[in-house]
Amino acid sequence: MADMSEYALDPQYEWLREQVDGLTVASDDRSRVVQWVDNDHKLGLSRDSGGRVELFLAGPPLHGKSRVVQAAREHGDWSSNTGGVVRASRIRLPNAPHFDRVAAFISAELLAAGINDNVQQAYADIEPLIALAFEESHAGSPFVLGLAGELLFLRALLRGAAPEERGFIAAAWMGSGRTTRDFQLDSVGVEVKTTTGAASRHHINGIAQIECGVSVDSVPETDLFLLSVGLKWLDLDATYGDSLPGIIESIRAMLDHATDRQLFETAVAGYGDLQNSDAPTMSSAEWKRPFYTTFERLYELADPRIELPSSQDLVNYVHLDLDSLSFRISLPDQIDGDLNPLTDLESAASKVLGLFRQNRNSA
Repeated sequence: MADMSEYALDPQYEWLREQVDGLTVASDDRSRVVQWVDNDHKLGLSRDSGGRVELFLAGPPLHGKSRVVQAAREHGDWSSNTGGVVRASRIRLPNAPHFDRVAAFISAELLAAGINDNVQQAYADIEPLIALAFEESHAGSPFVLGLAGELLFLRALLRGAAPEERGFIAAAWMGSGRTTRDFQLDSVGVEVKTTTGAASRHHINGIAQIECGVSVDSVPETDLFLLSVGLKWLDLDATYGDSLPGIIESIRAMLDHATDRQLFETAVAGYGDLQNSDAPTMSSAEWKRPFYTTFERLYELADPRIELPSSQDLVNYVHLDLDSLSFRISLPDQIDGDLNPLTDLESAASKVLGLFRQNRNSA
């Protein structure tokens, strides 16, 4: 199967891109303006009222193996404005960033697979590609994924904080890359990991991410937590869920002082590296894409029932650079009843804030 890069200068692909770009947005949910892209009218393209691209494959019902594609596919008799009826399967592609380009790519592959000769065989050949496109749309941007999890927790912390604490808490967000911690509230550290998967399976960069150390202010850590967030991306036209612009604006509204707001905005702009060519811009569809959380789990890593390696376990490996270690962890949904992990952002924020205040009062 071809790679999208092979189509960069392909005349047919460029023509298909033009056809997709020129699709008429449907006036309502019941009507479509279908652009047929082959002489035999076996493959058509349309755009629904929300802006998503749809594929129409003329003929009897299609059979495939992918459940995710099957959920987006329906067969029916479609009435045309000339009085005729077209039997076709419609595949509703995700309304996600860059899917106009993906629609053109899939169309080019279907044509190359011989859809004019055998619709079912061409579909069977290309269905894995369509399924992969769906999966990638569900994964979204790793950059935005990480930022979303951290800002969700920052918003929860600010909501649970007293007004006079909010400036300090906003500054405790270390997500722009200054330390191994995403949040450092004096001696309390929090590492945030976000996934589109169904379980708390996360990539760890170095032992320091999962054991207490020394904070950015040279204060020995007393507590360390890992916040695991499950996230599901929604289509761009979804009218519910959270989004980065919405969360950022709500955080700004909770910061009373202009200096605090400026520091927060600078931290967002410097997250990871927004100047990286792979990072979406703040005006991009990826940045604005809505989402919702599927789970929220705050793990107390000092719990002895969480069995992870420590630097002490590796002390005899004198030639090993501990900071270079990279590995994956898989944490269970439940470790100690309803105490570890805590299973919602409000409780997680309350726990961290309580320890932060307790440590400050005892200092």
